[in-house]
Amino acid sequence: MQFRGRSVTPVCFIAMCMKTDPALWKKAANFSKAVAKHAADGFERLPEEDYQKRLAVCEGTADRPACEAFNPETGICRDWRCGCSLRKKAWWRSEDCPRNHWPETS
Repeated sequence: MQFRGRSVTPVCFIAMCMKTDPALWKKAANFSKAVAKHAADGFERLPEEDYQKRLAVCEGTADRPACEAFNPETGICRDWRCGCSLRKKAWWRSEDCPRNHWPETS
């Protein structure tokens, strides 16, 4: 199935259309995986420039709209594969956007 030019499964399509945060248990599971990856990466953080680029993708800029999964009031990604606080997770070198929106890091 195609949605906004991307190939997605029906489950992804439904989740992408929802404007609510993932369930608490799903957020906890996703965050646990992210912490494990971050620990395996030696708790490495990105340089400030790369962090700002990631946030700009989520929050939007004058040239680009905000990601539809980003909740500007809470700073949380509402994608069902995430649910994390992006102001924290975007610092972690080991992490990627579940929608593959983040740019390559230096």
